[in-house]
Amino acid sequence: MPKKKKLSLEHLQDMQSHALFSKLPEQTLQRLHEHGHAECFAIGDTLIAQGEFNYSLFLIVSGVVSVVTDGEKVTTLKQGDVVGEISTSGLSSPVADVIAEESVQALVFSIEEVNEIAFEHEDFSAAMRQIGMHRIEPEHY
Repeated sequence: MPKKKKLSLEHLQDMQSHALFSKLPEQTLQRLHEHGHAECFAIGDTLIAQGEFNYSLFLIVSGVVSVVTDGEKVTTLKQGDVVGEISTSGLSSPVADVIAEESVQALVFSIEEVNEIAFEHEDFSAAMRQIGMHRIEPEHY
């Protein structure tokens, strides 16, 4: 079972330096930081399950995850990558399993908070959709 903890100042700095989150005004970024949490995942833990409802947007701060579609590994994602953008942006239900390939620490933001912020900030919403569209194009796997 993943362990949850409050986000630190270092996590806020991770968010500020990330291309997706840096588009947000400081006050909104602070709000997202306050409502988010950090989770640690052990090898083999599932962050997102293909076809099931996804409740979160993840920013990987350490470790590696495998992206597996229909039982086939299509890519790996690592520190600095965002996961869950396809489902949280409303493009689709999760199109892949996301499984910890090694110990992973991720910043986790609820779909409700992400959707509220996306509604308020079109640049953030557009950037999240762009990441998702890039990932679901077959030539990127």
